[in-house]
Parts: sequence; C-alpha cells; structure tokens
Amino acid sequence: MDKVLLDALLEEQQKGNRLEGVFTPSAYANLVQACNEKLGMKFENNHLKNRMKTLKTNFSTCYNLFKGMSVFSWNPGAKMWDAELELRREFLEAKPDARKWMSTPINFYDKSCELWTKDRATIEIHGANTSKKLKRKAEMTKLLERQCGIIYDAIKELDAFLTVTKSLANVRVFFNCQLDKCL
Repeated sequence: MDKVLLDALLEEQQKGNRLEGVFTPSAYANLVQACNEKLGMKFENNHLKNRMKTLKTNFSTCYNLFKGMSVFSWNPGAKMWDAELELRREFLEAKPDARKWMSTPINFYDKSCELWTKDRATIEIHGANTSKKLKRKAEMTKLLERQCGIIYDAIKELDAFLTVTKSLANVRVFFNCQLDKCL
C-alpha cells in the first residue's frame, strides 16, 4: 500500500497539485481513486491522510536523526542507515531513540525524501511557522489590505461628496439612511 500511495503522491506533486507543501482537495480525490483502483480496496480521504501522517512522521524522525551524520550512509539494499560497529555504538549511546531505525527497514525512503525533504527545510528555516501557516498569514494580510483599501476609497468618496454637496442631509438621502448608522 505504501508504494502505491507514495507513487500517487509523487504523481500529484508533479502535476502541481501540491501548493506550499499542502496537497489540494483534487489531489486527495485523485489519491483515493488511484489507491482504490490499484489496490482493489475502498479507501477514503481520512485513511490515506492517516497513513501519510505516519509515513511522514517516520521519515521526519529518521531524517532528523541521521541528517548531517557523515559517518552514516543509506544502504538501499537493506533499506536502513548503516555505520561501522564502533561508531554505531557511540551514536546509540548519545541517541538511544535511533536504535529502532538502525534495525528496522525504512521502505521507500528515497520516495519519502522526494516528498518531504523540502518540508523539513521549511520547518527548519521558519521554526514553528510551517509553510501552511505562512501562506495563511500572507492571505490574511492581502485580505486586510484589500479591506483597508475599500474603506479608504469609501471615505475619500464620502469626503468628496460632502465637499460638493456641503449638506449632510443630501448625504443621508444619497445613502438612503441616517449617516450615523451608515458609518
């Protein structure tokens, strides 16, 4: 199942259905369809999202443990990180959590790297601000700028109208309301 899911994720990413590290709703629909067809099972979005979360968490754990460790190398045949025995012992003393990943094969690590290495870099650069949060912040900023621009334009128009009419009563008639309720 993992191979089918990861292949489908990579395909959706290549199609451009992943924006700022987030898969689009149409990507999820395509994932469900692809997994259902290829595996002959009935999956839903939540099933695939949960499996993706597990795969990404396992990848992130391994990536964080072994990245930058020049004494370790990825062994594609065994699908595990490997090092000389003495170096392995020293490492395990320093990081006992790594024991699991030095004896458990990590299937499709290469595909996981293609999918999630960039995400890990974004998290490292921005700390707690993931790219999703940054995207949301940018969207909110644009919305606020548009709203402020609309309010500013309305105030300019009202000011121009008041200058021309020189009558608050005409403004009330124009806006068909009491001015204090309009503002």
